[in-house]
Amino acid sequence: MEVFRYYEADLVVAMVETIVTEIYELMKYYENDGLLKIMPAFRMNSPPQLDYIPNHEALSLNQESNAHACLYEYKENTDFIAFIDYDDILLTTHINYFDNFKALSAKMPTAGVFLINRLPAISKIDSYPTSFSPSRLIQYMKYQNEIDNVTKFHTPTKFFVIPHKVATISIHNGLAMEKSYLKKVQTDSNELFITHVHNDYYSNENNDSFAHLQTFNGDPSKIINSDHINESFTNFLKNNNIKQIYQRLPVKKHYINDLIKCSIKMRRRVMQHEHRRFNFCLTHAICPLSDVKISCIIAQLKYASHEISKNVIWHEFSESYFDKSQNGCLIY
Repeated sequence: MEVFRYYEADLVVAMVETIVTEIYELMKYYENDGLLKIMPAFRMNSPPQLDYIPNHEALSLNQESNAHACLYEYKENTDFIAFIDYDDILLTTHINYFDNFKALSAKMPTAGVFLINRLPAISKIDSYPTSFSPSRLIQYMKYQNEIDNVTKFHTPTKFFVIPHKVATISIHNGLAMEKSYLKKVQTDSNELFITHVHNDYYSNENNDSFAHLQTFNGDPSKIINSDHINESFTNFLKNNNIKQIYQRLPVKKHYINDLIKCSIKMRRRVMQHEHRRFNFCLTHAICPLSDVKISCIIAQLKYASHEISKNVIWHEFSESYFDKSQNGCLIY
């Protein structure tokens, strides 16, 4: 959030399905600042008479539906929308995002979608939340691969769009434009790129591989003023008197080991039966996860059902809200 503040983003929209309570409480303070809007993530109705669970069969577990909800909500009153993940850090060599996006759109007036390379990275950070420092996160950021050029290796792209030019999107790309002459373009990674800090590890967990990784070409700590971000973050904690929330944050990662084991098993299953058609989607929704008694906030969605003809039932969304659970973050 402090990186978005640094680059003068007008608004960050967070689609939340399930989240640790303390993280949600911190997000609410950013929402009170006007920088963030928290919305319950979309989840399909699941009538008990069905012999399958609709949300288990949804592409990317409804990520595309949530992305479209954001696109359509702000399509007519926003100049640019960037679609990135929670573990992405969007960096630019310009003063702010708007100046960069505006310059690119002026340079390529027939473009509606601008693809942004994502660079897989790790960062040496403290395992205890109260010791977290945004500046250290940025200063210690390094590639997962020993490479010397930001354009050589990247994970699937993310992107920003000019909303009124785009009709539909995927989670990594634009799909359809409003006009046939509009197109997708690739941005220059030396000007605009995303660090995908997905495989972070902790400073009190010895990891010899970290020492062999190279820093970014165009060191992020030189592109962005990490000390300024650190000061902003410290002031945010102090002004809102929320240090105590950080002290309550869980230190242990509760579900990740189960998810990694399950992911490996699914990958092996696909490799062993590459020509087989599965009758269900291989997603984390089918993974057995540990029963953890932690406090979480879970999005609740209500639907009204109407039988419009014989054997045809119309399920219409009616309301959504957040509810607290003391029994963990599981919803499927």
